[in-house]
Amino acid sequence: MPSLLRLAGLAIGLLLVLAAVRGARGQASRGSVILELAGGVALLAVSAFPELALPLADFLGFRDEPFARLVAVLIVATAGLFALVLVAIGKADRAHQRVGRLIRALSAAQVEHDQARGRLGGVLVAIPAYNE
Repeated sequence: MPSLLRLAGLAIGLLLVLAAVRGARGQASRGSVILELAGGVALLAVSAFPELALPLADFLGFRDEPFARLVAVLIVATAGLFALVLVAIGKADRAHQRVGRLIRALSAAQVEHDQARGRLGGVLVAIPAYNE
């Protein structure tokens, strides 16, 4: 009889695989579908066959420790999630920079448009506002 932790891993892995299949049929990006599918299959595999984590525990140097397989899987999962967070932060920063450039370009285009129609006087004042 599998432990409750293994049953939970099987259930969550199956949900991830189903979410990946649903995302592949919908509008989800290819990267997110691949990540969901890979995570789900990995979780299903380790939950169904926990001995798959033993080479990882050997590599990390604690095969004979209690809960070595679980700790090895948790270390790898945490490292993977940390990498994904760094990627997400980088993408958010690039998007923020693009939005800032777009706002500046639209503002400059509006000023040029208004100048062409002769609506502006001789002085233009721009007041930047933080987070506005």
